[in-house]
Parts: sequence; structure tokens; C-alpha cells
Amino acid sequence: MEAITETEIKGLGLLVTPSDISSNTPIKFDLQVQSIDDSIKVPAKVKIDKLAENNHEQIGKYLDITLNKNTNNKKVVVENTFNNYITITIKIPVEIIGYGEYKIIREHKGKAEYLPTKYDQNLNTLTFKTNKFSEYAITYSGSKAYKPYITGYNGTFQPDGKLTRAQAMAMFSRISEDFIEEKDYKSNFTDVNEGSWANDYIAYMEGKGIINGKSRDIFDQTGYITRAEFAKVLSLYRGIPLKEVEKQTFNDTQEHWASKYIEACVLEKTSQWIWRWHIQT
Repeated sequence: MEAITETEIKGLGLLVTPSDISSNTPIKFDLQVQSIDDSIKVPAKVKIDKLAENNHEQIGKYLDITLNKNTNNKKVVVENTFNNYITITIKIPVEIIGYGEYKIIREHKGKAEYLPTKYDQNLNTLTFKTNKFSEYAITYSGSKAYKPYITGYNGTFQPDGKLTRAQAMAMFSRISEDFIEEKDYKSNFTDVNEGSWANDYIAYMEGKGIINGKSRDIFDQTGYITRAEFAKVLSLYRGIPLKEVEKQTFNDTQEHWASKYIEACVLEKTSQWIWRWHIQT
């Protein structure tokens, strides 16, 4: 199980009993929030899924929320705090950031229900109150809000400008379903540092095995990408099978190092929309 580490809890003072105070023993509460996407109990999952489906919502993450009370080195699992509601704030996992209308579902002893939830878009947090601890789920509705694939230069597009290698990586990354803008990616190229605007894009494409740079250590992010290089990136990005073609489509690619990538892009129909944009203009 993956721990959701960025959490905050309020209202624990209500759980301190008179006997705790009279015994003068140190009391410590321990809140554990863990992802259980692969291990949630089937009955709880069925209840949660059904409630989300009835409300036309998607499951973003299944959670196990456990509250432990520690006194005299003795740990007691708190399952129900009855009328004492605890306020919990959790950070939305990066893989589901960008959707709208987040909600929290709690399943406890066979009953699934929504809990009033406050979504802070600036902090990417969800805050809710609960008095029962068991299986939960973060749900969302709507489609993911993607950022623009092309952002331009301070209000200008520069239509006659050339495309740099870094800019190309940014475009490919932004159209990728599994690229996460909020995640920090790390590149092995020595000329791509973490302060570079294109670091995450280049590192993402590098991690996919799509690019290998000008050399083992150099990517040359400010250099212009050639048509041949673009064809290679596109064919590898799309996973197009590379085949030996006896007759080349173009009369100047027969002996070129990228001829198989170029032909792959020409023959693969689903890539032609972007291929035509880059090659035939």
C-alpha cells in the first residue's frame, strides 16, 4: 500500500477521555492514509463503485484511513468516534490532479455515503469531517482539464520561427495521457538541469525511451529539431512498427539514417495528421 503522506487532522482533543487526563499518561494519535487501489476489500469496493456510478462519477483513488490511539505503548485502533467529528485534509494524489468536482465516499460496515468535501484548487487538497475509519474513495466528475499544447511567446506565436528540440518534447509530453504537469521528472542529460523550463518534458520523453540525445550526455535542447529527428520521435512515440521498405516514398531518403522512421510515419495513418502538419508545410 502506498502512503498518502501529506495529511492534516484536527479535532483529536475531543478523543481524550477523563480517564486519560487523570492517569497523566502521554497520548499520541496516529492517522494513516494509504492507497489501496489493488487491495481494497471486494464488498467495500462494490458499495463504493455503485454509489459513484449512480452519480455519474469516476473513482480516482481508493483509500484506507486508519486512526490509532497510543497510550502507555499500547495501540488501539479507533473505528468510531461517534459524535466527535475529526477534520481531515489530504493532498490529492498527483495522478488525479486536474479533474473537477472532487468528492469523498466513505464505506463503513456495509454502508457507502458521500461526505461533505471542500476542494482547495490552489493547494490541491480535500478537507472533510468524519467519525468513522475504514475504506474511502476520492471521486471526480468531468474530463481532465489539460493545459494548452502550445503556449507561444508572451502573447505571440512566431509562425515563421523554427521548432527547437525542447519545444517538440513539450508538445509530445502535453498530449500524453500519463504525463503529469505537477510531477518532478529527472533527466540524465548533463545539459538539462532542473531549473530549465523544459526539464520535465525532456526527462519524461527520455524516461519513455523515445529520445537519446545528440550523445549519451547531451540533448541540445535549444537546437532546432530536423524533419528526420521529428519523424523518429513521432514513430517511437506512436509505437509504429518499423519495416524495411523496398521503394521509398521520397526520392531523397533512400540512404538516410532516418528512412525507416520517415516511412513508418507515412504509412501509419493515425500519425498522418501531425506528420502532414510538420513535413508538408
